[in-house]
Amino acid sequence: MTASSQEIPLIDLAPWYSGGEEARERTAIAVDRALQDVGFLLIANHAVDPGTLAGARAAASRFFHLSRAEKSKVGCAEGQHHGWRGIGTESHGATFGMETGTDLKESFSITPPDSPADLRSLAPRWFAENRFPAAVPELEATWRRLYTAMDRLANELLRMLELSIGAQPGRLTALCGRPMSELTANWYPAYQSVRPAPGQFRIGPHTDFGTITLLDRQHGTAGLQIQTTDGDWTDAPFVPGTLTVNVGDLLQHWSGNRWRSTRHRVPAPSHAAPQEELLSVVYFHAPDYDAVIEQFGALDARAPTMLAGEYLDAKSGQLMSKGVTTPP
Repeated sequence: MTASSQEIPLIDLAPWYSGGEEARERTAIAVDRALQDVGFLLIANHAVDPGTLAGARAAASRFFHLSRAEKSKVGCAEGQHHGWRGIGTESHGATFGMETGTDLKESFSITPPDSPADLRSLAPRWFAENRFPAAVPELEATWRRLYTAMDRLANELLRMLELSIGAQPGRLTALCGRPMSELTANWYPAYQSVRPAPGQFRIGPHTDFGTITLLDRQHGTAGLQIQTTDGDWTDAPFVPGTLTVNVGDLLQHWSGNRWRSTRHRVPAPSHAAPQEELLSVVYFHAPDYDAVIEQFGALDARAPTMLAGEYLDAKSGQLMSKGVTTPP
């Protein structure tokens, strides 16, 4: 089965939250099937409050329209993942060895709020204290609320997957108690502002690195595209009020390739819509930094284990290797 837009299902999670045992099992099986076939799905009635999403999105939009000098006050330091990253700081295509140039986007990210001191010492890239812009005072509270809501939803999805394969409860979530998760806003400036070079993308072709990604999209002419199994690219469907869900590399490995980490991209802004700018809010869920990921679904009992922190550190290094990590 190829990942065409018609085959990316929309799944209503209301039966999971309010239905009986059979309804919960049907929902879990539907999620499992989508992540096997396509690696992507849309979810409705996901229990993330629309007001929480709207507040976080509005604060992020206000932040990105500040001056460069103001945004630089919370710039992402070298080797870390929290704060602002300007255009020219990342190349997602580089994670696959592709010469796509740097991504035409700005980002703002927070890592797990209020991380304990031992985690900050263990992995400062993922657990350092977050920095919030004084010029947008509402950003901190709205983003903390959204981080908590997205983390709760990601763990519910993992519980669905546990149920769908008959795994013991906690088989997946037990290794996600202190996760390396990240909440990010990606702002894509308009064509008239950036004038892309040939072969350049808003975000180059890549797969996500962690377990589950939750995406709140904004519809546009140059939005999310997904690669089919035969190598073609198709526009991802957009349904207002839903979240887009996809599998990351660690979950694919963890499942013995049962669930697909599908390659995707965001194309360059189009001259046909020269004033279009887009904003996406993304929650990247990941296991604990020191989690040992064993392939519970592998046919070969000798399948290799993977250290979650080592993998994410390596992929992050590739992501930033073609640009500067401190905004210019």
